Amino acid sequence: MRARRNQEFDPARRSFRVSWLPEGLIDRTWSGGRDAHSLVAVAPPRRSPGPVRGTAVGEPMVGRPVVTVRLGTGAEEVSIRWRARRPARVHGLPAVLRSSADGRHSALCWEHVPGVGVRVMATGLPAADVALLRVAEGLVWTDEPVRVPLRPVPPPLDAPLHRTLIERRDGRWHRVLFSHRVPGSALPYEDLTVGVVRDDGPPGADTTTVAGRVARAASGLGAFRVGGAGWGVAAEVVAVTFRGLAALGGPDGALALAAAVRLVDDHEDESGWSSVRGVQPFPPRTHP
Repeated sequence: MRARRNQEFDPARRSFRVSWLPEGLIDRTWSGGRDAHSLVAVAPPRRSPGPVRGTAVGEPMVGRPVVTVRLGTGAEEVSIRWRARRPARVHGLPAVLRSSADGRHSALCWEHVPGVGVRVMATGLPAADVALLRVAEGLVWTDEPVRVPLRPVPPPLDAPLHRTLIERRDGRWHRVLFSHRVPGSALPYEDLTVGVVRDDGPPGADTTTVAGRVARAASGLGAFRVGGAGWGVAAEVVAVTFRGLAALGGPDGALALAAAVRLVDDHEDESGWSSVRGVQPFPPRTHP
């Protein structure tokens, strides 16, 4: 693990793996940002008859058991009312167990190295304290490249890579996103994203074509999606802020970038995936 006090994490590398998670938490999202690395594992939603509705990144997972592992240099605010702390130990280090006042949430926190903390949190999980300790003791610290099913992507102008996100559902990848921030941005989130998503939905009425491929384009801020990145897969560029839209070269540039995104030949075979640094080259940065 390379992050230390006053130094950012590397979005192109993975700092830990989990060797055990509670049964049934098969939908998992890895988020590797400059501020923290995290893994969210959640039970899949109950399927209902009818068309399958797409799920947005960050959509609430109400009523579904969730375990989150976060490694970061700063405390992440969580709006939960916690009860008294209880001492514990993880990997021989002092730790703290906490439970929420309503009994739905539990968290295990400790400092892994000076200035870098770990939080393992569970929501809606029975016997949560035992599970959290088992997850924590099973963490494996590593420093390895994150790999994605994409060919090299032209980077947006003056918007370095800030975060890599890989979302998995039903045992296979569902969405891969690169988040970019424009230097000098005071916002706590990205200005734009570039990636791919499995998309089997109908084209819709607001479609156009780019290089003979079906596309959906926003008129300003929003998503620019181009089909044909792979079988049942669409490339997607999202302008989150006007600074991000400018970095993309406006709506036309965003649509052109989405059309340039391609998957590797066999994107279901992870042995053929590319390293993030090979797909999205960027200079490492440190805090001023």
